[in-house]
Amino acid sequence: MIQIINHGILTNVRMKTFYNPGLVTVLLLQWPLGICYIHFVSAHHLATNSDYIFGLIGAFASIVVLWLGPIRLLRDRSSKYPFPEADMFKFIGRRLREMLAAPPRSE
Repeated sequence: MIQIINHGILTNVRMKTFYNPGLVTVLLLQWPLGICYIHFVSAHHLATNSDYIFGLIGAFASIVVLWLGPIRLLRDRSSKYPFPEADMFKFIGRRLREMLAAPPRSE
């Protein structure tokens, strides 16, 4: 459910779009299932307040350990295993190419 931050906000802001790959999965699969699961656990008193707190901390820790960490630490533009250009630009390819070609903004 924490993927809503990336697929619902960050990716859309960076790409200046309303939709991105993964958004439908988050909104129509992960969130409804997650809400039903949390409702069931809460209604049947299967978790304590500390369980919810540890769960929230664990969710954010998983972002760092499983997503941000590997992506930031292991990225290498000169890798001998690059992604094919066809795979990189399948989704709104023109806009991505423009973003990559544009000089960085100084703010």
